[in-house]
Amino acid sequence: MAMEQILQFSKTIGGAVLVSSYHVLQDTHVFDLLEPKDQEVIVLEDSEGKTHLKGLFKVRVKSIEDFAQLSCFSSNQNKQPTKAPTLLHTRGHQGLIIHISSFDQEGKECAVAKMNFLNLTGYVDPKQKGNGRVAALSNSNKSMYALMNVVKALNSNQSFVPYRQSKVTRILQDSLCKTSGAVLIACLDLVMSERQFIKGRYDGRCTSCSKLRGGTIITRH
Repeated sequence: MAMEQILQFSKTIGGAVLVSSYHVLQDTHVFDLLEPKDQEVIVLEDSEGKTHLKGLFKVRVKSIEDFAQLSCFSSNQNKQPTKAPTLLHTRGHQGLIIHISSFDQEGKECAVAKMNFLNLTGYVDPKQKGNGRVAALSNSNKSMYALMNVVKALNSNQSFVPYRQSKVTRILQDSLCKTSGAVLIACLDLVMSERQFIKGRYDGRCTSCSKLRGGTIITRH
C-alpha cells in the first residue's frame, strides 16, 4: 500500500522512484544487496552533513511489480559477495532506501525525498548467559544502543549527536535529525514484559509509545 502511494505521488510530479538495498554485517561491513559484489559500500558525508553511500546500486522502479521483483526480497539470491564469506553467516541488519526525485525544466534531476527502512531484528538479551551468543550480542545490540543514543540526544536537544557510534546511525543520519520523523516497530515475544522492555531498553529515549496486538510496540521520535 505504501509503495503504491509513493509511485502514484512520483507520477503526479513527473518524477522517478529509485530503490537501494544494503546489508550491514557486524556493524562494520556494508554490502550491496541489489548488485552484490566483493567491494564494500563506503559511507561518506559531504560538507552539508548529508550521507552518501559510495558503491550502492540504485534501481529505478516504475510499478509495484518492479518493486516486488527486486532481488533483495528473494530468499534465494543467485549472487553473493565472496569477500569474507564467514561474515555472510553472521547476524546483521538489512536496509532499504527509497529515493524520490523530480526533473526541472532543463531536465536536471532534483532530489525530492528519501526514506530509510531498516530491519533491526536480532537483539540478544545480555542477561541470558551461557547461550553461546556472545559475538552476536556485541554486534547486534551495538546498533540498537547506538540508535537509541542518537534519538535521546535529539530529543534532549543536545549539541552533539553521536552518529558515528555505529555504521547504522551514520547511514540513517539524514533521516535521524530534527527535521525528520522516525518510527520504530518492535515485535516482542509474548512472554516478555512490554513494560520492562520499554523501561530497560529504551530508557526514555523515544517521545511516545503505543501498544498493538501480539506483543507489538510502536515508538515514535
